[in-house]
Amino acid sequence: MQVVKKLVTITSVGCIVVALYGCANAGVEINQLSPDTYQLTNPLAGIYNSLGEANKFCQNQGKEILVQSSELHMTIFQCLNRNDRDLKRTHYNPAPDILIKNVKG
Repeated sequence: MQVVKKLVTITSVGCIVVALYGCANAGVEINQLSPDTYQLTNPLAGIYNSLGEANKFCQNQGKEILVQSSELHMTIFQCLNRNDRDLKRTHYNPAPDILIKNVKG
């Protein structure tokens, strides 16, 4: 009887893990914006998971990722050949917390 309970518990935990993994990746959508530029949206994940998905996408093509912008649920990136002249070290500036709009009138 205890063996059956353990088996049911292990199976239940396994199903939960698979369900959570499926939910985390279910919302991933990659759209091509230009020949080598893509937009990844993932409403269920944060920046790091989205960057990982974008990187895998480029690696599957045998290319390197160059991130153009990344926000909480959206990443714009390019998949470039290793010898592409546009593939270079990037320096990111954090997005401002507050935007001030100059309105005349």
